[in-house]
Amino acid sequence: MKYCKNCNVNVHKELDNCPICGSYVNDNHPKVVYEHYPEMEDAVGYPKITTKVDAKSTARKLNCFILLACLLCIGINLLVNPEILWFVWVCLAGVIGITCIVPHVFLKKNIYVQLPTYAVASCLTMLLIDFFDGHFHPFTGWNLEYVIPFILLSCLVTLDFLIIFKGKREKSFLMAMYFSCLLALVPQIVMWCINNEQYSYWATLSVFFASIANALTITIILYPTVKEEFGKKFNI
Repeated sequence: MKYCKNCNVNVHKELDNCPICGSYVNDNHPKVVYEHYPEMEDAVGYPKITTKVDAKSTARKLNCFILLACLLCIGINLLVNPEILWFVWVCLAGVIGITCIVPHVFLKKNIYVQLPTYAVASCLTMLLIDFFDGHFHPFTGWNLEYVIPFILLSCLVTLDFLIIFKGKREKSFLMAMYFSCLLALVPQIVMWCINNEQYSYWATLSVFFASIANALTITIILYPTVKEEFGKKFNI
């Protein structure tokens, strides 16, 4: 134990300067009383310095690992059993991991960013499944007609609940909801462009009108908040 004559305090034996005033401390000062501090001397320690994990670097490495895993599955599927393209489901899981899980865990992305991103990524994956069916058939349209509309509808319903319960604190949910509503219009527009009688498209038509009704309802109920948020985003 050492002693600082300026502050009249005992100082840990490993320090050469007083932690209070910074002056040089003397270990031979007569006021140093070793027998009063034997337990304290052994108990005092310094915190271990740990290197902070680079979240962005970890996220990039994990995304690369997911992409490599998807490419590996694609190669195995095409070599072993090309008649059934099961790799598309693996790729869909990879898309969800890259667009939702990794950003949320490592990059602390907000859910109002993740949900529309997930919707876009999932819909594009489902379209790929339609184009590359089990036997490399031409475009089937099954996912476009049924699966994609319900993905978009689930995204809209989730955002509606988030707006109801967290809208006052997180106003960005509104912008995510409007983006999802616009996205929900696309399947029906595509069906009209295809104009093929084999597609009944009742699901796409239902989601089409549901998205319009949803956007109008939220706008009417939360008009002051919507106006304020659009003013901030677009300088209106």
